[in-house]
Amino acid sequence: MASKKTRLREWLAQHQPTAIDLALFVQLQQDLRPISAPYLRRLLLQTDVPLHPEVEGVRLDNFRHFYRSLSLLNEMHRQADADTRARIRRLVIAAKNHARWSRKDEMVEWLLVWLNDPAVFDTWAKLRLRVIEARPSPPEQLRLPATR
Repeated sequence: MASKKTRLREWLAQHQPTAIDLALFVQLQQDLRPISAPYLRRLLLQTDVPLHPEVEGVRLDNFRHFYRSLSLLNEMHRQADADTRARIRRLVIAAKNHARWSRKDEMVEWLLVWLNDPAVFDTWAKLRLRVIEARPSPPEQLRLPATR
């Protein structure tokens, strides 16, 4: 039997989706089963197919991806119904747990702020970025392109 990665590539070549939304993500999980959502998400991130923010989740691979993905989810959360807000919250909790396990303390702090009060996150994030950027030598993993 072919690997999950190979099966995903074959599925994408056959179906040629322009993007992966939640419904297509569920369909992919069924078509490629058994496959966990986190593993499927990791495989999809290695492709060029755009992912819906809820499919992409909170990226922890680098700070630029982290900030962008959490900001997109925060914007969705602001406009979402209760079910969608609950799904987004579960994604953020899972990311926080993984970041904590990976000892990504700065990301854990950001995620805890978001979990405590998503409504203040944007303002807090802008202030936090100013503090980080004002350091004489901000850690490389926390550098973002110009935010002003």
